Amino acid sequence: MWAVVDTSPLNYLILIGHVDLLPAIHGNVFVPTGVRRELLSPDAPEAVRAWAKALPQWAFEVDHLSSFHDDPALEALDRGERSAIAVALERRPSTLIIDEWPGRRIAALKGLPVTGTIGTLDHAGRMGLISFREAMRRLQATSFRWPRSLVERLLAEHDSR
Repeated sequence: MWAVVDTSPLNYLILIGHVDLLPAIHGNVFVPTGVRRELLSPDAPEAVRAWAKALPQWAFEVDHLSSFHDDPALEALDRGERSAIAVALERRPSTLIIDEWPGRRIAALKGLPVTGTIGTLDHAGRMGLISFREAMRRLQATSFRWPRSLVERLLAEHDSR
């Protein structure tokens, strides 16, 4: 198994100290060149830039090879999202990890299996790798935003286990 990951999930997983969940769940992770560029932006948090400067062994920088990046359906998305979806369309990963709803919708319409930061944390919690409640507490301390009803439902599910 392997995954393609977009900027937002990497950013938040780094910030909450759970980026190493990615290889635990997916094995190898492809980081599209456009995503890495966003992670290296001067606007990115220092911890995120430091991680992106020296990718771990399980994270492979890749670029798209075809014209998927120029797909008109992707024009409204930012560079990282376009790059992540283009790489996923070419390489057909087990999962595309992307948070932004427009990108998720387009990816799903193109037949890509999609999850995001919360889905990754949920999966890791179900595997017993982390405390989902604690991870959500850390995530809440960042600028990440999510549907309250989704998180309440997931917290209740994890608490009942």
